Amino acid sequence: MSGKLARIALVALALLVSGTAIAGRQPQEFRESTKMTDEEIAAAKLRGRTRLPAYGETLEAPPKPFPWMFVGLIALALITAFPFAVRSYRDMANELKRDETPPRARDDTDA
Repeated sequence: MSGKLARIALVALALLVSGTAIAGRQPQEFRESTKMTDEEIAAAKLRGRTRLPAYGETLEAPPKPFPWMFVGLIALALITAFPFAVRSYRDMANELKRDETPPRARDDTDA
């Protein structure tokens, strides 16, 4: 019970201290927002967020950069898989050589 009471007292003290700190702060002086001149407003209108072509004008798409990350990931995958592929091929080739013994000829005399 005393632990719960201590937590409540601690929270109340923190709220009291923060409230007095905010109340004791001096108000900041008001600054009016800067006004744009007519030239700045006209320049801002011309800059627009997107470039829209004039009627009949074609807009060229920017060139796409080379996908180096994709090439790197493919190379990493191939480098990682290559030792496993070589080992699998070697094991399979050895297994086929071992099983390559000629089949026994059928003995027709038993019939």
